[in-house]
Amino acid sequence: MNRADGKYIPSDDPRTLAGFRRRRWNLLNGRTVNGYKAANNTNIKNLQYINKGIELRITKDEFYEWCNAQWDLIDSIYKSGEKPTIDRINSNGHYELSNMRIISMSENLARRKWRKKTA
Repeated sequence: MNRADGKYIPSDDPRTLAGFRRRRWNLLNGRTVNGYKAANNTNIKNLQYINKGIELRITKDEFYEWCNAQWDLIDSIYKSGEKPTIDRINSNGHYELSNMRIISMSENLARRKWRKKTA
């Protein structure tokens, strides 16, 4: 795929629809109780999701269709210089279409509840 300035963007680049969908689907699958990586996952961040019992309650086709519908928003976030992320509206809820939205990384980070570590 070529951009307007003539530079080549590979199809798996997250700034393309195909790249965004593929990378985010793999991320969701690795983070959830019923995801394909859950049984052997040792990534601490992913284990936090798994230990909370977060499930992936959509199919790959449903997720891809949802991304297609969200592409204008995703693209506008990229064009503003930000990185789009998938946010669960209810952080204790599962990954399902009614609980997901696209927001910028900075907005997502601002929503986090930082926990102070105690010694």
